[in-house]
Amino acid sequence: MNWSKCPWHAEDKGNLKAVIYGSGESLKEVDKFPKGYMRIVQNKAVSEVEPHIWIGMDEPEADFGRELMESPFRKVFRGNYAGMLVDGIPAKEYPETYFIDVKPQNKSVVFGNRGLDCSFYWNKNTMQVTIHLALWMGFKTIAFAGVDLGGSYFDKRKLSKKRKANTDRLLKQQFEWMKWFVKYCKRAGITLENMSENSRLKEIIL
Repeated sequence: MNWSKCPWHAEDKGNLKAVIYGSGESLKEVDKFPKGYMRIVQNKAVSEVEPHIWIGMDEPEADFGRELMESPFRKVFRGNYAGMLVDGIPAKEYPETYFIDVKPQNKSVVFGNRGLDCSFYWNKNTMQVTIHLALWMGFKTIAFAGVDLGGSYFDKRKLSKKRKANTDRLLKQQFEWMKWFVKYCKRAGITLENMSENSRLKEIIL
């Protein structure tokens, strides 16, 4: 992946902060254009928030298709999807598409793995890859909006009983991971902010 095609690093942008948007129910209520923040938007939250950077770890054609691929903002996918066809065109040939390598590894690498050839932390969810990306870019302040870690999705999507149980389990795991992350951000000098009143993050980001 060629990161040099655009100015990715936060230090190139002065004191700019990052805000990570998720797909929780509170997404409907949060500020969509907070001043001074780079907007990093995950998955289907793109229907509510205009990104500076969009990120998703699913197959490019799975949920998003050509409309997303042709959008002018930067789009980040898993590295192994670069050659996947979207409407007959390899994903890597669409504008502003970037592909990052992810692999299971110790969670502490989110604070350490840097450089153009580093692999990003993978724990079977987009959120933690997004956090690693924001740290990789050099942001010292990271906010969360629509990252509820519980409750419903903003788009009221219907889930089967089995899918909902699995989603609830994964969100509990992410909450536990976030407790660890908040603790270590304090040691690393990273400031965290929660922009969603109804998010569980308000329990740990004080």
